[in-house]
Amino acid sequence: MNNRGGLLDATMPLDLSIEDSFLGALQFCSMKLSRDVDGVIELLCEEDSLTHSYFRYSLAKHIGEYLGSLSGNFRGIYVHGSAVKSTSGPGSDIDLIVLIENRRKELGPLLAKLNAELEFQYSQLMGGEYFSGGYADFMDIKLVDREDLEKSRGYGSVLGSLHSAPVKIWDTEN
Repeated sequence: MNNRGGLLDATMPLDLSIEDSFLGALQFCSMKLSRDVDGVIELLCEEDSLTHSYFRYSLAKHIGEYLGSLSGNFRGIYVHGSAVKSTSGPGSDIDLIVLIENRRKELGPLLAKLNAELEFQYSQLMGGEYFSGGYADFMDIKLVDREDLEKSRGYGSVLGSLHSAPVKIWDTEN
């Protein structure tokens, strides 16, 4: 579904293997924590904050690379919040700031579909329904356009913050 410059169609299947992304995140945790994948899953089930943070950071990188491959409208993708503060737990979301060229109505349905598939896979991994209560999503994505960034408006101000700077995980140079 590499759709650089074209419309993003949320009715098309996602061209991202959620299972491969989860496996990649588990392998990243395995490397960082010197544990095998089963040991990482145990730590996730034991609600270990560092493991949940590594897992979410790695998933964020996969998501960022995927979104960046879809359209020339994406300019940069950043992760912030508990994943970079090492305070994630089993119910934590992945906080992303997505810098876009301009706001387009098709982004909402596409991101909702991606979120639903991630939530389902996470529930399968963890053996529960952490995000089905309607109060939170697995991803919390804030869209920021050039005007938001230039005027330091909303999450555009977070991108330029010295105190809580997000981590860039993808940009047009990648």
